[in-house]
Amino acid sequence: MSTTDTPDTDNDLRLMPGTTKSRRMRGKWDMRHPLWKCITQPGKNLRQFSLRTQIGLAAGLVLSVILLVQALLLFSAARDELKQSLSGQLDVLVGRVATELDDKLLTRIATLEAMASTFPPAALKSDKDAERYFRDAPILSTLIDDLYLFSAEGVLLVDWPIAAGRRGLDMTERDYIQGVIQKGRTTVSKPILGKATKQPMVVIGVPIRDDKGRLTGILGGVVNLQKSRFLEPLFTTKIGQTGYFYLVGQERLIIMHPDRARVLTAATEHGVNRAFDRAMTENFEGTLEGVNSRGLKGLFSFKRLPYTGWLLAAVLPSAEALATVDALRLRVILLTAISLMLAIAVIVLIVRRFTRPLEILTDFLKSTRTLATPPALVHSCRETDRLSDAFSQFVAQQKITQEKLSIATQRAQAANADLRIAAIAFESQEGMFITNADNVILRINQAFSDITGYTAQEAIGQTPAFLISGRHDAQFYAAMRESIQRFRAWRGEIWNRRKNGEIHPEWLTITAVTDSDGVLTHYVATLTDMSQRKAAEEKIQYLAFYDPLTRLPNRRLLLDRLQQALASSARSHHRGALLFIDLDNFKMLNDTLGHDKGDLLLQQVAQRLSDCACEGDSIARLGGDEFVLALEGLSENANEAAGQAEAVGEKILATLNRPYDLAGHEYHGTASIGVTLFSDYQSSVDELMKYADLAMYEAKKAGRNTLRFFDPHMQAAVNARADLEKDLREGLQQHQFLLYYQPQVDNAGNITGTEALVRWQHPQRGIVSPVAFIGLAEETGLILPLGIWVLETACHQLVAWAAKPETAHLGVAVNVSGMQFLRPDFVAQVRQVLDDSGANPHKLKLELTESLLLDNVEEVIAKMTVLKGWGIGFSLDDFGTGYSSLSYLKRLPLDQLKIDQSFVRDLLTDPNDAAIARTIVALAQSLGLSVIAEGVETREQRNCLAMQGCHAYQGYLFGRPMPVADFELLLSQRAASANTPDLFLQNS
Repeated sequence: MSTTDTPDTDNDLRLMPGTTKSRRMRGKWDMRHPLWKCITQPGKNLRQFSLRTQIGLAAGLVLSVILLVQALLLFSAARDELKQSLSGQLDVLVGRVATELDDKLLTRIATLEAMASTFPPAALKSDKDAERYFRDAPILSTLIDDLYLFSAEGVLLVDWPIAAGRRGLDMTERDYIQGVIQKGRTTVSKPILGKATKQPMVVIGVPIRDDKGRLTGILGGVVNLQKSRFLEPLFTTKIGQTGYFYLVGQERLIIMHPDRARVLTAATEHGVNRAFDRAMTENFEGTLEGVNSRGLKGLFSFKRLPYTGWLLAAVLPSAEALATVDALRLRVILLTAISLMLAIAVIVLIVRRFTRPLEILTDFLKSTRTLATPPALVHSCRETDRLSDAFSQFVAQQKITQEKLSIATQRAQAANADLRIAAIAFESQEGMFITNADNVILRINQAFSDITGYTAQEAIGQTPAFLISGRHDAQFYAAMRESIQRFRAWRGEIWNRRKNGEIHPEWLTITAVTDSDGVLTHYVATLTDMSQRKAAEEKIQYLAFYDPLTRLPNRRLLLDRLQQALASSARSHHRGALLFIDLDNFKMLNDTLGHDKGDLLLQQVAQRLSDCACEGDSIARLGGDEFVLALEGLSENANEAAGQAEAVGEKILATLNRPYDLAGHEYHGTASIGVTLFSDYQSSVDELMKYADLAMYEAKKAGRNTLRFFDPHMQAAVNARADLEKDLREGLQQHQFLLYYQPQVDNAGNITGTEALVRWQHPQRGIVSPVAFIGLAEETGLILPLGIWVLETACHQLVAWAAKPETAHLGVAVNVSGMQFLRPDFVAQVRQVLDDSGANPHKLKLELTESLLLDNVEEVIAKMTVLKGWGIGFSLDDFGTGYSSLSYLKRLPLDQLKIDQSFVRDLLTDPNDAAIARTIVALAQSLGLSVIAEGVETREQRNCLAMQGCHAYQGYLFGRPMPVADFELLLSQRAASANTPDLFLQNS
């Protein structure tokens, strides 16, 4: 190689790894590096790179730019096209929904205007006529929720439904009244929030005019925008998966929004949502892309309702709207990557042709171990020639250096290995210190400083005595020294003192070190901080026996203390007491104010109970809202001990009755307490808990906020109830139930039907009245299989009677429990029973109680309507004893009202009962229903009912409940004496 081809020694050494300069400049960017010069001066320095690098950089850069531009153009075009298509679809959808909402409003306006045009003039002067006109209005339950009648001056004359205190109010200032009076036309109010319903509503004011066109009154109709299904299109119309509608009034008042908290609140301020501002201020209608006040980016479509000017908006988030574009982006990226990989493969093949000389030189360098001259290179270049010369010089220099370092390296490796192992072991996670034979510390590690707080300067030169905590006596340290002397080691748990004075537990190991002659030279000690493990053990111990919320003992610790209390009572002969405390209506607090407030109440109750307890008493929380207080050391006399326990209980009730401050919310609560006394081992701990629990439930039954002592009769009642429930389940399994039938007669005394009444044929008790077991059956849910059995048996009896001419006219009334009727599958069960038995549904009557109407009225009406369509009749049993709403009563598909026997019993002596019976008959006649009286036992009662208009009866006067054979015998006897005057009619 010529002298002109001599490599740049400085540059070569600068870039050669392992050189001194390279090590000094490691981690820094060399401003003289060729790559930096290529970036700053590309035209001048690009030649310094190899041919492979130049071609790769150029081709990769060009391909990357082309593919990137292509992907961006494709993605932008697809996004614009998809956005334009979605905008068109949103415009059509919002326009359709807006039209539907406007049509709903116009329908209600037209209905009210038609009603106003035919409004009776007499109704303007008579509240009763107006109420009757409103009550018969068909739109009240379908289109309009409430109706108002105002005078021409805006004074409320009549409201329907009637609400106390509203009539006579001056409503002139209301916008819908002003619109009618001033403009003389129908006016729709601004949306308002109903005081009772807490739902958005509007009021439509319509003028009432006389024949001469003068304003004589104003008809007002309230439209509950949610209850009247006015906004139903906004909830039933879907915008993709995450899109939604919202409706805004003219004054930026939100009428409907998926977020209920924003309903009837002001919309976002001007400037926050530009798309919404444009729709509100510029009357823009169409679709825009924008960002709402909560940062949601999407497509916003707007349309105004023609009549009211309300703005309907639809929102489709961009994340969903442009999902297909995102999928396209992934495909484009994948296609770009594949294209780039193919291009790189082609470049590699091309570059390989030009870099072949480098490969030949590399193979030679790998195979040779001498300084032989490299072979001649075909298609060589400047880089390969310089590399060949540099390698020759490097090998020569390296051979000399390697011989010198080889010997030094072998020596250092052995020594460094030992030192490295010792250093790593000493700086472990465990604290370590080394002392001489006189216990003077020579060295400590960092872990020792972290644990004790002493630095090396503070510890070295001292004995470990500065760590002594004072918790161990001299005997402890003497045993430690003896173990070290005998066994050359000691290990165990020790309490030491940190630099800050804190005493903490450690696990300490001390090992004695001796020389080759067995002479003691050093002590090596390792220590581990056990503070966290000790704290964890204490926490586990605490959680096992204490309630974490109230910090009171839990059930496990309470049972242990009760066992100790029983043992103490046996030794001292003093009595003790167990108070079972349950907070009243605690579930209601959790449901209304939240569980966080419930937790605060439990903590305050625990503190108050602790204040009421004396030293030696045990207070615990069992769980939920239940607490237990165990009193010890009471009087040996039972009566005196009961008085002492009662005094404590009354003190607790008074303490718990004081108001509570639950994070700023004042709460008043009460508690019910059950008390039981104990002495010796007369009762087990579990029995005491059960007795106190029973007494507590007696306190609940007594009206709450009181205390009750355990009475053995309580346990007897519970046992009797448990036995009855067990027998009841066995009775259902062993078919011990019968149906008795009580006749129902008409005014002439003819038996027209019967009521099926269940009886229990108990193996030991005989015939059991339903009064004894129906309540328990409902509490335990056994009323469901029992009710189905009664219905099936009655239907099979109907089929049997239908086959005989003399009984074919009979119908059967079956009582249905509220729990049974409200089951979702009740209608299907009735249908199945009718299909299986073949009974005529027109002969079947279901008797329902008024209590069924207190909840889920709409569900009850829907089920009754279906069953009524099949021909099944309905009778409202015990009418007058419940709380039936007359507004619901007229909607029920009833056939009959049944006067309760409590009104019939004193009919002749109590004027109130007579008036109630007369009212029920009049109500039934006005509703087009038949009426029957139960519990008729005398002819005088029957005659009095007949005079009041009741012509159907049931009671002991006509026959007691009887088995089917006796009932059919009674029918035969009646048929045989058909020509004999009815004894029941002789004195009528």
